[in-house]
Amino acid sequence: MDYFPLREGMRLEYRHKSASETGGYVFEVVSAAESGGVLRAHCRHTPLSAQKPYDFTLVKDSRGVHRGRALELPLPARPGRRWARAPYSYRVDALDAVKTVPAGTFRGCLRVAYLVAGGDAGRGERLYAPGVGLICEICADETDPFELLLTRAVLPAA
Repeated sequence: MDYFPLREGMRLEYRHKSASETGGYVFEVVSAAESGGVLRAHCRHTPLSAQKPYDFTLVKDSRGVHRGRALELPLPARPGRRWARAPYSYRVDALDAVKTVPAGTFRGCLRVAYLVAGGDAGRGERLYAPGVGLICEICADETDPFELLLTRAVLPAA
C-alpha cells in the first residue's frame, strides 16, 4: 500500500482548526521524477489565507519519505515501527483504521500515534489513506491543539 503517494498533479485541500486560528491550505505535487529507486517531488504548500505559498522537496526511497533530513514516514510502514523527530516520537499503530473526513470515508488507513516531549506536552495521531496520503491529524498539544482534515482530493491516474 502506498500511504504517501507523490504523483505529479496531486492536490489535497485541508481545513485547519485550532484555538488560535481557523483556515486551511492546499498541498500540491508540482512535479515528480524517479531515478535509481529514489522519487523526488517538488511540492507546494499554499495557505488559504493571504500568506504566500512556499515550495519544498519530498524524497521517497526504500527507507521512507523525507523532507530534508527529517523522516516523515518510514517504509515499509508496519505496526510497531517507531521513529523520532524532536520533540516528537512517532509509532505506527495500525494499518486497518477507518476514518470519515469531509472528503469521504477511508478504509485501510495507516494510523500513526505520536507524543510531544514524551507525552509531557501532548499527543496526537495522523491517518494516511492508501493512494491518497494524509487525511487527518488531531493534535492535543498543550500549547495549541489543532485538527487538520482533508476536504478535497484531486488524484491523477497512477
